[in-house]
Amino acid sequence: MATQPVKLGEVIVSPEDVREYALVRLPNGLTAMLIHDPEICETEDQPMAAAEDGSDSGSIDDPMDEDSEDGSDDGSDDGSDDGSDGGSDGEEPQAKKASASLSVQVGSFSDPTEVQGLAHFLEHMVFMGTDKFQGENDFESFLTEHGGSSNAYTECEHTNFTFEVQPKHLLAAIERFARFFVAPLLKPDCMDREQQAVNNEFEQTEQNDGNRIEQVMCSQAEPHHPYASFGWGNTKSLVDDPQSRGVDVNAALRKFFNEYYQASAMTLAIVSHEPVAVLEKWAMEHFSPIPSRVGHSPPDFGSHGPPFAPSVLGSRLVVGAVKDRHRLSFTWVLPPRLQEYLLKADGYVEALLGHEGPGSLLSALKDEQLADGLTAGIGENGVELNSSCFLFSVDIKLTAGGLGDLERVAELMWQYIHLASSADPMDWFYQEHRNLAALAFRFRDPEDSWTLVESVSAAMLRYPPEHALVADYLWEPEMNVAAIKRGRTLTLSLIHISEPTRLLSISYAVFCLKKKKKQYRHN
Repeated sequence: MATQPVKLGEVIVSPEDVREYALVRLPNGLTAMLIHDPEICETEDQPMAAAEDGSDSGSIDDPMDEDSEDGSDDGSDDGSDDGSDGGSDGEEPQAKKASASLSVQVGSFSDPTEVQGLAHFLEHMVFMGTDKFQGENDFESFLTEHGGSSNAYTECEHTNFTFEVQPKHLLAAIERFARFFVAPLLKPDCMDREQQAVNNEFEQTEQNDGNRIEQVMCSQAEPHHPYASFGWGNTKSLVDDPQSRGVDVNAALRKFFNEYYQASAMTLAIVSHEPVAVLEKWAMEHFSPIPSRVGHSPPDFGSHGPPFAPSVLGSRLVVGAVKDRHRLSFTWVLPPRLQEYLLKADGYVEALLGHEGPGSLLSALKDEQLADGLTAGIGENGVELNSSCFLFSVDIKLTAGGLGDLERVAELMWQYIHLASSADPMDWFYQEHRNLAALAFRFRDPEDSWTLVESVSAAMLRYPPEHALVADYLWEPEMNVAAIKRGRTLTLSLIHISEPTRLLSISYAVFCLKKKKKQYRHN
């Protein structure tokens, strides 16, 4: 068995990026990206106001919401620092902090049927003391004292833990943080309070339009598909139901941790002013003790097939909105394409439908005063992007006129789809967007420390680690016509609504479209 980290390939970075990157795999199988940032420097201690641990469950982002209630692509911060290193307008910029993030390739899709929300609950419980740092709030107290904060979120197929701290205290923070994944206490006497915290988070989501529609849509999934599970968790799923079935939730927590929190299913990112050699030494010392069971394979839900039965496809879901706005969303269920990320077939279709210039769908809708905004594509949260399926959506922000004439909105949509799907794939169009993506990657604004490590640790679970920074921007040099046609056929398959229904009272609607039409209401 290896006793030293294995060097991996070179990370693809922007030529404008001043940071230094190194990729290693620890002897236990954990993959780590170590980042030296010369712009981070040690500062005097600046204690922060106390904050909650920030744990939350993954949720759907609303692409049309400028004042989104979702703090990130996979959930809100719930009161914790957002990780930004910069000050607001008129304020002196804050010193950049050191940060670390660890992602585990397991999430709410793996919840046992008898304890739904268990993955999210475990995310909370690991903060409640470890073998070496037994105080329930030891980590949070340490971070607060040294100008830091932490957050965690649970997605469908991964769970993420991130913190930031003043640079000179990074090693001490890593010592505490790493024990979450080696020997958390998972004390029974902490469970009531954390179960209530999970329940409180769920109740907050009831006022979030994106989360509401996600829950309604997933309620239409096949009963045995992971989509049908209740990943958020609440008092009923974590306390009442297990008690009625005689399930020991603490034992279930320990079993879940021992089964899934394996080093080979983890990715780590650390950024600091320290040289990468020093960061590698710290990673080796503190994260190598994380256990890794021989033969462990992270969960994969491709064998479950599509989440929705044919009888459900074509359903019309009408959900009352909390916010004063109107949106019409068309959603297609596609096979998962995680291995085809370089082909960008979905990116090609997204660019066609999301185009905003003359001759575009949005332009036509605006000309008739039916809509004033449109987005298209596959989202980044776990419901839309997972090993079971992809969800491709076109979201239209309706005007009052559009709300009163949904038939015309749909008619223009189908006309544009027919136009886009009848033409041969355009190489010039592909190359134009490939070049735009390359420019966007080269000249994108540098992320703050928190955002960098949080996004990188999650991306390394989805893509080759070398592509963690560039995967969303990287297009194959030549257009793959077959892939484009295949993606276009699946995504833009013509759906005919012969007699569309006028829905005058709706304020928020999502369509999962295929052939049949069945209506569900949720207020």
